[in-house]
Amino acid sequence: MVSIPMIDGVSFLLFLLFLVVAYYVFHVIKNTIIIAIISLAFPFISNAFLGTSLPTSISSIFQFATAGVGAYLLYEFLKWVVRASKLAAYIIELIFWPFKVVLGFLKRLIFGGKKKN
Repeated sequence: MVSIPMIDGVSFLLFLLFLVVAYYVFHVIKNTIIIAIISLAFPFISNAFLGTSLPTSISSIFQFATAGVGAYLLYEFLKWVVRASKLAAYIIELIFWPFKVVLGFLKRLIFGGKKKN
């Protein structure tokens, strides 16, 4: 007979967090591979369709791929920084919300309510 282990709440939340992080990591890896392939093809496509004379040596092709992957990873990092800063601003706003309410109440109490014209 096989016994099925019980999963507590913390383990389940860690499992869900793992799934979200793994999904994001695989998404970034997939996009990084696509960007690398597109960047590898750029000198050939540019030479064929735009009439440029970009070098197509192995080193220059890998330089284009490195530049493309680097630009994509920089974009992903900056996107993460923007999301984290928005989350931090929201958390700070929640922390200071009671102070805002109390100070607004004191301001109305000391200086009076809104004046009617």
